[in-house]
Amino acid sequence: MNNPPWPWLLDAPHRPWCIAHRGFSDRAFDNSLQAFDLAAAAGADFWEVDVRTTCDGELVAWHDATLKKLGLPDSRVEELTCAGFLKACTAAGRPMPRLHDVIERALSSGSGLYIDAKDRHALDAAPECMARMGVERGIIASFDARALAELGDRGCAYPRSVLVRRGTDPIACALAADARLLHLCWEWADVPAIELISSGLLAQAEQHGLHTVLWHEERPLVLQQLLRLRVRGICTNDPERMLAGRSDRR
Repeated sequence: MNNPPWPWLLDAPHRPWCIAHRGFSDRAFDNSLQAFDLAAAAGADFWEVDVRTTCDGELVAWHDATLKKLGLPDSRVEELTCAGFLKACTAAGRPMPRLHDVIERALSSGSGLYIDAKDRHALDAAPECMARMGVERGIIASFDARALAELGDRGCAYPRSVLVRRGTDPIACALAADARLLHLCWEWADVPAIELISSGLLAQAEQHGLHTVLWHEERPLVLQQLLRLRVRGICTNDPERMLAGRSDRR
C-alpha cells in the first residue's frame, strides 16, 4: 500500500471524525440538502452521502434502489432520468439533490464528503465529479472490494473505504480492496465496544495501516464508549449528540 497523498487523513488521529450519516438525518429527510445544512451547522467533519445513477448517467443523492420512501415502490432510480427523479421527489414533498448540488454545498461550508456509491457507475463517476469541482477532503466507499481495488488501479484521487457487514472478515476485505479505511457496518449487530478491543480487530487494522470507521450510532451511552476507542471516524444520524460527547468540539 503506497503512502497516502492525503495529509488530512492522519490529522488529529486521537479523536474520531464525526461523520453525519446521510446528513443530520434524525432531524431532516436523509440525503436532503436540509439534512446536510443541519449537519454543517452542527459541526460534522464529513457528510456521508448515498449516491446512485439515473438512466441518463446523472448522479443523485439517494439511498434505496426504489422510491418506496416516497410511496412509489415501482419507481427505480436506475430507470428514471435525472429530471424524472427530481420531479418525482419534489412532487412527493421531498426535493432531493444531485451530487453536484451536494458538492457545492459542502465546498461552501467546508465539510468533507464521504461518498457511499450504490452502483458501479456512481463508484467510477463520483471521484471524477469531486475532483472536477475541487473537493479536497473526500472519501469513496463501497461494499464492492474488487471494484474499489480497480478504482485505485485507475488512479482514484481519493482514499477508499470498504464497507463490511457483520460476519465478513474486515481485514481481508480491506486488503482485497486496497483500501485506506475499513468501515464496519454493524449498526444492527449491537456489538459492544469491549468486543472491538478484545477481538484485536482494531489493533490488526492499525498494523495493516488501516483507519477504522464505525457504524452509525445515536445511543448516548454507546457513543461515549465508542468515542474512547482509537478509531478514525464514527457515523451518526445525530452529529450534535456525538459532538457533545467529544472533548474538543469546535
